[in-house]
Amino acid sequence: MNSVIDFLVKDLLGQASILIAFIALIGLLLQKKSAGKVVEGTFKTLLGFLIMMAGINIIVGTLTFLNTIFTHGFGMRGYITDVAAIAGLANRELGSEVALTLLVIFIVNIIIARLTPFKYIFLTGQACCGWRRLAR
Repeated sequence: MNSVIDFLVKDLLGQASILIAFIALIGLLLQKKSAGKVVEGTFKTLLGFLIMMAGINIIVGTLTFLNTIFTHGFGMRGYITDVAAIAGLANRELGSEVALTLLVIFIVNIIIARLTPFKYIFLTGQACCGWRRLAR
């Protein structure tokens, strides 16, 4: 039983792409979307996150290579200060922690929207930004 829990927590939910796709799955199910829309939205989220991570890895690898060239060529040590590169590096290193934090924040936001007069849910992240009114 312990190995099953380890598999679920570390291997399955430890992958940021799977965790984000799972969050999308839960959201689509809560919206009572059709089975086709649930599968489509979940896989689009999974593939979109994987494509984004591939691009981030390419950018970070290129910037690391350029940093090595500048360090060797000019004899000085530099740091990458591009916000997108830092966000990508943090996503790569802390992906599951970021995804779990977003999940908890999203759940708290839904509870606040349901129980208080504030009927707006704030959606954040790379894919969607903005406020959405909670449908009654």
